[in-house]
Amino acid sequence: MKPGTKSLRAALEGAGLWREFWRVFRPGFATPALFGAYLHRLEREALPLGTAFLEVVARTLEGARRGVVRYPAAYLERLLQELAPEGAQAPSLTSSLEAPPFQDGDLLLLPDGRRGYFGGWTGGGKEAFLEVDGVAYRVPRELLLEARVVG
Repeated sequence: MKPGTKSLRAALEGAGLWREFWRVFRPGFATPALFGAYLHRLEREALPLGTAFLEVVARTLEGARRGVVRYPAAYLERLLQELAPEGAQAPSLTSSLEAPPFQDGDLLLLPDGRRGYFGGWTGGGKEAFLEVDGVAYRVPRELLLEARVVG
C-alpha cells in the first residue's frame, strides 16, 4: 500500500468496502504499482466527493458481485461522471488532452494485431489502460492513435 493512499483506505474501511474493493479492483491491474497509482488518483480526484464517492463505489461493487459489471474501474469512472451537475465538469480520472474518441469498454484492434477493451486514460493522457484477457496493460497513446474500434 502506498503511503499516499491511507485516507482512501480508511474511508473505504469505514464504510465496510475495503476488502471487497480490493478483491474486485486489484485483479484488473497487471502490477501492484499500477494498482497503487490508481488508488492514489482515486484519493486525489474522487475521494473529495465524500459520501457520494462511497455510494458509487458501493454501487460498482454490487454490480460486480451480481456479475453485471465486467470492468469495475471503467464503470466507476462513468458513475463519477454522472455525479457532476449539468454544465459542470466532473472530476475525471481520464485525460483532458485531446484523445481518440474511444468509450470505456470499446473493443479495439491495435496495429500489432492485439485486441483489448479500452479502460480509460492514465498518465495525463500519455497512456491508456487496455484490458486483454482480464489483465490491464498501460499502452502508449501513440499506439492507440492507430487503433480502430471493432466491436
